[in-house]
Amino acid sequence: MLVAGGAAVLLVAGLAITMPMPALWLLVVVLAALLAAMSVFRVRVDAAGLTARSALGWPTLRVPLEEVEEARTVTVDPLADFGGWGYRVGAQGRVGVVLRRGEGLEVRRTGGRATVVTVDDAATAAALLNTLADRSRGATRG
Repeated sequence: MLVAGGAAVLLVAGLAITMPMPALWLLVVVLAALLAAMSVFRVRVDAAGLTARSALGWPTLRVPLEEVEEARTVTVDPLADFGGWGYRVGAQGRVGVVLRRGEGLEVRRTGGRATVVTVDDAATAAALLNTLADRSRGATRG
C-alpha cells in the first residue's frame, strides 16, 4: 500500500513540476494526506471498547464495549479477505483496518456484525476485550 501510494504521489508531483497546472499540487497534497490517513493506525483496547484511529484522526473505527459479543484472533489475507489494504469492507459486511497480512483481532458484534484489525499480539488484545466485555455484562446484571 505504501509503495503504490507513494508512487502515485511521486507521479503526480512529477507531473506538477513539468506541467504549469497549480491544481496538480493540490492533488499531490490530497493524495499524500490520504496515504498518511490510511497507512498508520493506533489501536487501543480499554474500558470503552476497541478504537482504531488513523494518524490524522480520520478515519476512526470504534467498537463500544457493549457491542462486543466475542473477540478472537484470526489470520488475515488482505486481498482474499478484504480486496486490499487500508480501511476496508470485506465479505459478509466485515469492516476492517487491514494494514498487513497475518495476525489480526476479530470482534463479533451485536447484530451479527464483525470488525477486524491487524495488530501485533492479537491474542492479548482479544483476551483483554473479552474480559472487559464479560465484566461489563456482569456489572449490568448485578
